Amino acid sequence: MEHYTPSPLADGVGTAQIIRALWGQRILVAFVAVAIAGLALAYAMLVQPVFRATTVLQPVSIAQLEALGRSGLYDLTPSSALSRIASALDSYEARSGYFKEWVASHPSSADNQDIDKMFLKYDKALDVTVSDVAKSPRPQVVVAFDYANGVAGADYLNGYVNYVLDREAAAINREIKSIIAERVKEAELALGTARAAYQVSKASRIAQLRENDDIRRAQLNDELKALRQQLKIARQDRIALLAEAEGIARSLGIQKLVTPSSLAQLSGSGNVIRAELNYNQNPLYFMGVEALQAERNALASRKSDDFTEPRIAQIVKELAMLSSNREAQAIAERVDADLFIADAEASRRELARLQALEKSIEIGVIAKVDRPAFVSDEPVKPNRFAIITMGVIFGVVIGLLVALVRFFMMQASRVGQSGLLRAPAAPLVQATSGAALLRD
Repeated sequence: MEHYTPSPLADGVGTAQIIRALWGQRILVAFVAVAIAGLALAYAMLVQPVFRATTVLQPVSIAQLEALGRSGLYDLTPSSALSRIASALDSYEARSGYFKEWVASHPSSADNQDIDKMFLKYDKALDVTVSDVAKSPRPQVVVAFDYANGVAGADYLNGYVNYVLDREAAAINREIKSIIAERVKEAELALGTARAAYQVSKASRIAQLRENDDIRRAQLNDELKALRQQLKIARQDRIALLAEAEGIARSLGIQKLVTPSSLAQLSGSGNVIRAELNYNQNPLYFMGVEALQAERNALASRKSDDFTEPRIAQIVKELAMLSSNREAQAIAERVDADLFIADAEASRRELARLQALEKSIEIGVIAKVDRPAFVSDEPVKPNRFAIITMGVIFGVVIGLLVALVRFFMMQASRVGQSGLLRAPAAPLVQATSGAALLRD
């Protein structure tokens, strides 16, 4: 008859058996769980706590940027200003610049520390979050700074935000000043061009007036010279006529002024019919030798014939008036040329407006701090409760796994031992079977 000893794993391991095995090793599970929970507790208690300072920025009111918008110099809305601040808060340049100022003003904060590594840690601890405009009707920027115990995190964050606000406001003011300076240059260039054109026009006008005066003066001098020459010739002709008439009068014996009838009486002829002919002008010799000689001497001794021609007096008057051109003199003596430059009126107005804006316009705040950062009493890292809870959970799980592994290892060991015990009985069975066959 064959004897068979069943294997413990031949029929499988049931759930009840596993539960009984785990319950039997409950002390091991508890030990592992407590050990891992203790490690988690030690980590939670020994790790350096991390605190968080948070500040919120919101856009300024439209009234604070209205003057800048009306000026037409710079397009800056509250939303775009806030976006600019968010970009600046996230920039390496701003963070590095403020960190250097912070270390310089707080030398104790960097004692025995590598400045570069310290800056990398501070830079990593800063976080800038911009709200989604689609989800929030009013945009805002949230800036968070994680810091260890002993670090003035709230002061650092508030200082950094104010540093960026002042830095960007100063940058915008510099840009506005630069734009104004460029436009002032353009206006001054346009005004300078207009002034230069005016100076050329003024010089041209004065030259034209003086040229016209010179031409008119030359014409009058030519006319005066011609008139004087004409009068001189006329006087010489008159002298010649008087000399001829004087000879005739001398030959006729006419010493004094006579008429044709009186001249007939002087002839002494009784049979002569006396008739007097009327001419438009009597011959010169009728004036007599005395009158002719007196007129000829007067004409010969005359120094100037100007008084005999009224036109000469008029020419002299015109020449005297041409000695000074009042219009050219007034143009040359203008003090404020800008008053006479009609084309530069727009440039003068723009220049005056820009100069007034340069003195008055200045941006102070482009984003407002809605909620400044405060010192936090509760650390955000580590979460001791969560760490201890997870340690307990992982401890229990690991303890159960250790118990299961130990259980299966024990089962495998038992299987090996039972196999060794059954191995010698096999020949005996075979021998018993052979003997039975022989008997048959």
